[in-house]
Amino acid sequence: MKEYHIPFSSEPGKSAPAVLDIFRWEDNGYQPETEARLSCDGERLYLLMTCREKNPLARFTADGSPVCRDSCMEFFFAPDGDCRYCNIEINANGCCLTGIGASRYDRVCADFLFSHPVGEVHGGFWCVKAVISMEKLKKLYGTESIGFFTGNFYKCGDETEFPHYGMWSEAVSDTPDFHRPECFGRLIPDRPIR
Repeated sequence: MKEYHIPFSSEPGKSAPAVLDIFRWEDNGYQPETEARLSCDGERLYLLMTCREKNPLARFTADGSPVCRDSCMEFFFAPDGDCRYCNIEINANGCCLTGIGASRYDRVCADFLFSHPVGEVHGGFWCVKAVISMEKLKKLYGTESIGFFTGNFYKCGDETEFPHYGMWSEAVSDTPDFHRPECFGRLIPDRPIR
């Protein structure tokens, strides 16, 4: 199982990157360099993802839209290995789709966990940022502390010029499917979250 260590900080940009270097399901050679970074100050979990893509497809502007059809970066996670996992999927407009559930088929909106995500396009790359409330997450999962997370980082673009599916920890299936919690890696905070 892959591991990523989450530093105690409010600055994810200073964290070591989790490199999304596994691409599956398409053989068109398109594999944009993508990385994710997390940090946690005990009250909030900070997410920063960057991708070297010059012109990311960003058609959707309303939250709840199927942003995975655009150029999209995604973070799936569950505290302490709970079977219910959260996901946040964000395009370059900062438009997001969130959910919580035990599979792809029983998702319930989880917007309340996240501050409104930000998408920024710069020359030659784009990034997304989101902040997750630990108080709300602990309440949702009925726990007073979190020792670790299981999770994965993804990059996709279902309807882009070159469809692609990148990931940090390999999701094993015959067809594109990121809803594979059994394939999540382990995300370990430097300090337990209380």
